[in-house]
Amino acid sequence: DQLITLNIIDVPSENCIKKYLEKPPPEWQNRSPHTGENQLYEFFKRNNDQTWGIDMFTVATWFFEILYVLVIIHHGSRKIIHVSVTPNPNLAWQKQQFKEATPYGDAPKYLVHDNDPIFVSGEFQELLRNSGTKSIRTAKRSPWQNPYAERVIGTIRRELFDFNVPRSQRHLEHLLKEYVHDYYDV
Repeated sequence: DQLITLNIIDVPSENCIKKYLEKPPPEWQNRSPHTGENQLYEFFKRNNDQTWGIDMFTVATWFFEILYVLVIIHHGSRKIIHVSVTPNPNLAWQKQQFKEATPYGDAPKYLVHDNDPIFVSGEFQELLRNSGTKSIRTAKRSPWQNPYAERVIGTIRRELFDFNVPRSQRHLEHLLKEYVHDYYDV
């Protein structure tokens, strides 16, 4: 408040000020943070670098062929780990894509996914267990529980497919690789 009265426009946040003060002001000392919220946030911060999100979306080509795009994103850096395209997303293909995304056993600690029958199948869950990854399934009809994957899919749709209609699977793969390489440094 005092900084604003001195006409300082860009007032730093309370946390920034706390960092540089020897002792916090008395009005800050009596605050009691909401314990539950604080614990959830600490858990989130601690595990964010070890969590990936996985999801799929469909794209129609010029000739109305439906292609499925798989996206795996790292929660901490928001970097797209893996992207792949297929006309038939079966279990064998999904397992192979996860293996390609985790070379040399570099699997995440947690994998957030929806209730797609392939993701919740016994074989896929076994693959995750064998790689040391804990499966975190979102509730039904709750895409906001996998926000990073949903957001990147929305961004890809808006920035890429609002202006381009792929001619074929090969063309779609080319568009995605170029887009991911340009914007996500993969």
